Amino acid sequence: MADIVRMGVVGAGAIALRGILPHLSQADVQNRVRLQAVCDPVPGRAAAAAEKYRVARAFTTYEELLDAGDVTAVSIASRSGCTTNKAARRSWLASTSTSTRP
Repeated sequence: MADIVRMGVVGAGAIALRGILPHLSQADVQNRVRLQAVCDPVPGRAAAAAEKYRVARAFTTYEELLDAGDVTAVSIASRSGCTTNKAARRSWLASTSTSTRP
């Protein structure tokens, strides 16, 4: 069996809470992926997400998340253009779709 991917999620806002964290916490992916860490700069947001989705660790910066050495992959669930885009080792970027009016 392949190694289990230890996943970090950068951002604990709507993108993560409505899609990434619920999916990666499902029982049917546990033999492939473990939610290892989540970070968000808003005080308390990462800790609340970690508690709700049983994520091992919560941080306020992506630097802390990466420096802890607990993750093998990162999902960046923050708005485009954030400095968190520098966080990727191996990443999947969850980009929000937007629309503009003329």
